[in-house]
Amino acid sequence: MSFSKGPVILTAAFCLLSGVFGQHDWGVMYPSTSICGLKGSFVDIPCTYSYPSVRQIRKTFWHINWFPDTPTDLSLDSRYQGRVEYLGDKVNDCTLRIKNLTDSDTEEKYRFRFITNDPVGKYSGSEVSLSLTDLHITVSPESVKEGEKVTLTCSSTCSLSNNPTYIWYRNSQPHKHTADNRLAKDSVSAEDAGRYSCAVQGHAIHSSPEMSLSVRYAPKNTSVSVSPSGEIKEGSTVTLTCSSDANPPVHTYTWYKMLEGLSSQVGSNQNYSLVNISSEQSGLYYCVAVNVIGKHNSSAVQINVTYPGLPRGVLFSALGGISAVALLLVVVMCWRRQKTQSTTTSRSTHSSTQGHSDPVCNVSTIHMVSGCGQRVPADHKDDDEDDVQYASVQFKPNKQREMPSQEEKVEYASVQFKSNQQQKVPSQDEDVQYASVQFRKSKPESNIPQPLLSGTSQEETQYASVSLQGLSAAPQ
Repeated sequence: MSFSKGPVILTAAFCLLSGVFGQHDWGVMYPSTSICGLKGSFVDIPCTYSYPSVRQIRKTFWHINWFPDTPTDLSLDSRYQGRVEYLGDKVNDCTLRIKNLTDSDTEEKYRFRFITNDPVGKYSGSEVSLSLTDLHITVSPESVKEGEKVTLTCSSTCSLSNNPTYIWYRNSQPHKHTADNRLAKDSVSAEDAGRYSCAVQGHAIHSSPEMSLSVRYAPKNTSVSVSPSGEIKEGSTVTLTCSSDANPPVHTYTWYKMLEGLSSQVGSNQNYSLVNISSEQSGLYYCVAVNVIGKHNSSAVQINVTYPGLPRGVLFSALGGISAVALLLVVVMCWRRQKTQSTTTSRSTHSSTQGHSDPVCNVSTIHMVSGCGQRVPADHKDDDEDDVQYASVQFKPNKQREMPSQEEKVEYASVQFKSNQQQKVPSQDEDVQYASVQFRKSKPESNIPQPLLSGTSQEETQYASVSLQGLSAAPQ
């Protein structure tokens, strides 16, 4: 039995190499043989290799076809020209980057191969598969109310390699960075609502499509606007509009008017019009906005209606003038009343101190004739008629006495008569007439109202009865 020398020599050589270098001296290692990349972006396939230290690296490359004798360098393939980049070296790093990833890139299997200075020192690693994915956002729960918890997840169809950092955008503006693909909000608010997108750090231009986060909340910021603005004249039309921020939108608006602390409903639409408005419609108005979550009241607005042609400034000026005049009249009346009371008090005090004031008397001319009870000769009638006597009456009040009664004699008077013509000095027989004057107070009748006299209220008019007595004239 004969044996061929060739196979024996190769087997011996292989055994020798295995014994000298060991099985672990040759190899290609991948952290993962399944790589996930973003469509349209780039992906790195991490790789390391090892070989006997007595050998030197002559060539390194990646390939997809497997022809044991002639594998093709991937960089020379027309489908990958300009899109692949070897990031490794000729020591132990064999990382590959593929750019502008397309779906066709997932159809191939990728291997790394290195060649040493030993004719038989060639080695290729195992296959690596490639998957591509897009990013998209999911929201859980899909419907959330203000104050509840919500989680946004940046999802992909495969797990991206190297545990990337995620970037979150809100309304196209950077919002937050997260170490994983989730953005959680424990107590969501209306301000958190908006359009969200996500991206992987280093691949920001390949972000996900925007997803809207809708937060449901009761009406807020409810307000009332008045049209037209400015002065409201009687007879014009005024429209009140109720506005509110709510999600879902407000489905019911109700208008109220406040009167003496009580509210009465006056309308039920978003707009409330006051047609041919009158002054009776002046007052405070507010609205209530309601949706399925809750309700909210607006602040009250004051509606003041003025008469046509009367500017508000003129109206206020007129009211101010009337108020000033009324105040002045009140002050004058109070002053006059106080003055009257002061005068009455002063007079009362003076009367009580001085006694009864001097009575008011009317002095009449008294015609006197000589020889009481005698006839006057005819030829002397004119002369005698011209003999008019005048009385000078002097009253002397008794200041120390108390008020006299109605029948009490008040004063005594001495009466001296003087002729208005020149007469001879009377003889001893001629008499001087004396008068006894008795004054009596007039008793007012109960049925006749007594008018006030000038002076104090205690002054009374005195009436006097005069009786004249004389001696008979001596014979001539």
